[in-house]
Amino acid sequence: MGKAASSKGRIWRLALVGVVWALVVLSVAGGFFANRGRGRLPDLSATWSPSRPDSRLAHVASVLAGRGAAVLCWSHEDWRKEAAERARRFHTITVGPWAAFTSFSPYLAVELSPEICIELSRLVNLREPVWEDESRAALAWSVLTLAHESVHATGNLSEALAECWGMQTIQTAAVEFGRSREEGRYLAELYWRRWYRFRHRPYWSSECRNDGALDLRPNTDTWP
Repeated sequence: MGKAASSKGRIWRLALVGVVWALVVLSVAGGFFANRGRGRLPDLSATWSPSRPDSRLAHVASVLAGRGAAVLCWSHEDWRKEAAERARRFHTITVGPWAAFTSFSPYLAVELSPEICIELSRLVNLREPVWEDESRAALAWSVLTLAHESVHATGNLSEALAECWGMQTIQTAAVEFGRSREEGRYLAELYWRRWYRFRHRPYWSSECRNDGALDLRPNTDTWP
């Protein structure tokens, strides 16, 4: 076994602990995603972020998915390798930064680019409200990405459904990160205005709207 394979094996073994931890939390507390759309995202390629399973992110993903799921954060170097391998295996384009995908083998895990993990970690420690942050668009994108992949973690592989339902659970995710409901609502509305309305298929659906077929809160004025 090569060094890279051995390193990934250690990450997966640690991830299994994250799955077990997430299941415990749930018992107590009761794809690929790449296009940037119309938003502006910062260049975080020089910001160090190690490859690791993240138990806090696993908790949030598990709450959203309703089942235990590990979350793996990759370093910039390891993400490039994982993205290239995934592109080769599935005969698709290489996943760039600000992206994520969900793996079902050997364990259920949401795999996040370092950019997403950096922003989600920053969200937890942010002192001011999210609307005062200079990189609030990156925060909205990152929370949506985790929420989007959490829908996939339920076993639903529809990109349109994951995008729409993920956007509508941004508020719930933000609260799990320790932010207020108002901040979560702000991030959801920011994503709707900045990105979703400019998305294309397979991520966009005409039914992703207030009282549409993909509305999680029909017969209310709450959107997204």
